[in-house]
Amino acid sequence: MLERLNRISIKLFPLKPAFMVMFILFLAVGAFIVFSSNSHEEDLLLIPSVVGSLWSLSAYALLRTFHRIPRVPNENDRFLLKIKLRLKRFGYWVTGILFLVGTALTVAVTVRLINIWYSDHIG
Repeated sequence: MLERLNRISIKLFPLKPAFMVMFILFLAVGAFIVFSSNSHEEDLLLIPSVVGSLWSLSAYALLRTFHRIPRVPNENDRFLLKIKLRLKRFGYWVTGILFLVGTALTVAVTVRLINIWYSDHIG
């Protein structure tokens, strides 16, 4: 799992600034709508901005967290180095599991919000 997250992070790493800019833009659009909207008809882009900010922040977190992971210890390493590397990798495993759970929750929230947005504004 760590190696797969690391490969994805390495491939998408050049897009890291773009994901942060997208997050800031989505957040700014959402904040502008919240503070300036007077009616339900004016908040058409509120839910898409929330969904976009969730996904861009998630992508940025992936790129920031899993770009460099500790290597797998080998037989030639000293005992204390092996323990240190295993503890670091364990921390990344826990972070990876939390990231995947967070991504699953983001998918669930996205589906729910898009259904609400569609029923309110489109359907």
